[in-house]
Amino acid sequence: MSEELGLLVKIPLSRVTSFLNSVVDQICGIKYTSYENYSDVFTVSEWWNIIHESEMFLRDAVGKSLDKEQVSKLLSQLPEEYQDLVQHCINAHFATISKQLRTETHAITSSHLSDFDWKLKLAVSSDKLAVLRQPLLELDLKIKQGETPICLSVELCKDELKELITSLEGAQKSVVQLKS
Repeated sequence: MSEELGLLVKIPLSRVTSFLNSVVDQICGIKYTSYENYSDVFTVSEWWNIIHESEMFLRDAVGKSLDKEQVSKLLSQLPEEYQDLVQHCINAHFATISKQLRTETHAITSSHLSDFDWKLKLAVSSDKLAVLRQPLLELDLKIKQGETPICLSVELCKDELKELITSLEGAQKSVVQLKS
């Protein structure tokens, strides 16, 4: 736990739930937490730190699906009453925060592969060589960008195809690592 998250103890227990709920609202883009409501508790610098750290902690706890023991371990420097309130907030808003995290992740790109088709061709000659006999792969990718479908056609020789496969395998490994 960061020192900034330890600032939660400056908030009276009766106001902690309201504070955490306002941080959840901020995560979800509903409304931003107002400093005026907590100016009697924090300096401006402390305010920005506690808001940032609280938001990051809630995002991490939900994004990593931390259980109660893991959350308690991370918040071990806080009194048990504060730990319980944070855990209650996570449990109460888990679905909302999770949905927001998925929306933010999806918003990184609105394009996705919707379909593909491939054909194998054999180039038997070209304008430079009388006999070529080179296998070519024609790959048609149907990409959906929002509601607009885009068709992208690519013709690849054997070496270019190997390079594409290597890139896709690397991308798949990255996705698997992100999921775990």
